[in-house]
Amino acid sequence: MYGGRMVLTPDAHLLAQDLQVLQVLGASRSRIVGCLMAAALRCLPRWPGVSLDRRRSVRLVPAGTDAIPVQLDGESAGWLPAHVSLSNRSCTLLVPPPYVRRLGTARAE
Repeated sequence: MYGGRMVLTPDAHLLAQDLQVLQVLGASRSRIVGCLMAAALRCLPRWPGVSLDRRRSVRLVPAGTDAIPVQLDGESAGWLPAHVSLSNRSCTLLVPPPYVRRLGTARAE
């Protein structure tokens, strides 16, 4: 989720074995406003110019020469280009039982 209840990647969750990547082609202000409206109406994955893919890794590069900051959960994490990938190393997450039940998963590993 992003911005409270606005869902941008409906199938993304903490227990997934992949990343759900949302790409918006053409970053004009009108395109972004349209995408935000589509997200509010929960139809963003079907919106023209939007693709939703599953990946194990993603390389993010700037379209131009401007420096583009990267944030992780709202915290500054550097600048583009960046490589985001899943790791084989594990970490312990405390997940509330209702979250696990909502996913239909017997237990979080």
